[in-house]
Amino acid sequence: MSGLIYEKNISVKRYECDAMGDISISALLNIMLYVSEEQNYKLGVGNVFLLAKDLSWIVLQNILTIERLPKANEVLTITSQVISFNKRFAYREFK
Repeated sequence: MSGLIYEKNISVKRYECDAMGDISISALLNIMLYVSEEQNYKLGVGNVFLLAKDLSWIVLQNILTIERLPKANEVLTITSQVISFNKRFAYREFK
């Protein structure tokens, strides 16, 4: 599973932005999690798989480097890559 890259184009909705039209950090993180959930399904470890085993994903830490915040109606290309994983943790990188 390590190294697999998943990419999705997503348009920033106006309701995800502040009065200046910049996306909120929480909305940006939600988009990133949405993309990672889609990748999990493609890898066969989505919510149905996890629920059947009484498991769940928990986000413990995010480290963000933001050069600029996307604007409303801007199309983002979000890339998710599983960097490494073990029995208890998975490490993922987004671009």
